[in-house]
Parts: sequence; structure tokens; C-alpha cells
Amino acid sequence: MSESIDSLSSMFPQIDRDIIIAIFDQNKGNVEACIPQLLEISDPSSQQINPQPEQSKDLNKEEQIKKDEELARKLAQDISDEEYARQLQEEEARHRQMGNFNYF
Repeated sequence: MSESIDSLSSMFPQIDRDIIIAIFDQNKGNVEACIPQLLEISDPSSQQINPQPEQSKDLNKEEQIKKDEELARKLAQDISDEEYARQLQEEEARHRQMGNFNYF
């Protein structure tokens, strides 16, 4: 075990030995299974530059929900306005028809 951990430590000197041991234990001593995980940890391009905290994600979700609700209300109002305008046009058309036939 110690030889395997020493070997992994020499391959990945930038990774803390305790982390290597944890990954080694997680992989039940399989050195080959440890290597891809250690490569991922050691590869700076695989890590996010500015990871977004969970709280910020929750706030963004809340903001999106509020925006969605606002849009839904606006669309409902637009539909209501269009329906009202259509009803007015129909009523106006009926009055014109009645006016055309009313020659008394």
C-alpha cells in the first residue's frame, strides 16, 4: 500500500498526500483507477475558474421565477386586452349592422 501511495505521490506531487490516500482507499487500492481521478484534480483546465456558490444559484433561480411570473402576467393581460378589443369590435359591428337596417 505504501509503495502504491508513494508512487502516486511522486506522479502527482502537487496533490496533497491525504487526498491521494483518500482516492486510493476509495478505489480499494487500484492504482490504475486512481490515476484518472488524480489527473482530473491536477488539471487546472478541468476546474472552474469562478465556481458559482449554491446561494447565488438559488438567487438566480428565484430571479428567473420572478421574471417568468411577470412575463406570464403580462401575457395574460395582453390576451385579456386582445379579447376585450375583439369584443368591442364585434359589438361595434353589430351596432353598425343594426344602424344600417334601422330607417324609422
